Amino acid sequence: MASAISAHAAKDDWKQQFEKVSDEYFDQVYFHYAPTNGTLVGYHQYDAQLEDYSRKNIDAEIAALKVFGKDIEAIQPAVAAADFVPRSDREIVLANIRSELLTLEIIRPWEKNATKRKKTKLFEYLRECGVHADGAQVCLAGRAAALIGGARTADAGAAG
Repeated sequence: MASAISAHAAKDDWKQQFEKVSDEYFDQVYFHYAPTNGTLVGYHQYDAQLEDYSRKNIDAEIAALKVFGKDIEAIQPAVAAADFVPRSDREIVLANIRSELLTLEIIRPWEKNATKRKKTKLFEYLRECGVHADGAQVCLAGRAAALIGGARTADAGAAG
């Protein structure tokens, strides 16, 4: 009986491991380096933050993505049909990490047009204004001004 319980606990252990590591990934990497996404999903601690496209920050994000990619790949999911959803969640997070690495290491959009990325984010914010209360509009207006003013900084930082 004890071996059956420990076997069941080992099966569930990978789920707990994945939950812990994926939570850390979203807190320490995904929303940290893309605070706009945090704001868009409703995490208001990111409201006053903007993306930092400096070379130093991009290199730090690449390093963090590689670490979390290895950590999540090391978690071996169970193959039981009942584990399909958490196993799929693992694959989705890994795909997101790989996509970000492709964007940052190969595509490198800031080298092509940093201003275009800033304008895209600005239009996302402005589209949100009609959905949120007046308080959110004030926040978005302040962030929009920072986006417009920050485009020159991003252009200069990415070049260096």
